[in-house]
Amino acid sequence: MTKAELLRAAPFIAMLLLATALAFGLFSGNAPGGLNERLIGYHVAPFDVPLLGNKEAHFSPAAWQGRVAVLNVFASWCEPCAVEHEVLMKIAKSGKVAVYGLAWRDKPEKATEWIRQRGNPYQAIGVDEHGKSTVALALTGVPETFVLDRDGLIAYHYNGALTDDLADNLILPLVEKLNAK
Repeated sequence: MTKAELLRAAPFIAMLLLATALAFGLFSGNAPGGLNERLIGYHVAPFDVPLLGNKEAHFSPAAWQGRVAVLNVFASWCEPCAVEHEVLMKIAKSGKVAVYGLAWRDKPEKATEWIRQRGNPYQAIGVDEHGKSTVALALTGVPETFVLDRDGLIAYHYNGALTDDLADNLILPLVEKLNAK
């Protein structure tokens, strides 16, 4: 290849390298519906949203401070959230861990009705109508679930609907281990 041909091919080569880097970044990360390891070991960044049923009260990471907890991010418009709801009820009924909810990009009245129809596994529910918690939790959508240790560190983060298998074989044993520390 001559020098002139190489110079003409340079933009094409640069585009090819960029496309390869982008493809690698897209396909090597955590896919939806699985364990997301990026946040494990980090604190949840601060956020503050109204508490469902009481706009004067606030919901923030302080809600679970000092205790092992599960934070589930859901929405009334989310079909996978409805699928996982029975699993959250099961986790809450185990009595092993406090479960908190965050209605993401949802209206308070819709979240209230959704919970009324399905049951309430949550100790408290924050309502994030405008996605204020998106950056703090690095949310990619709903549902997402976090297991938090007593220090507020993320011990587990799952993108997608929880299953009985995940609850029985991963989340509840992890909660027991964190509670034993």
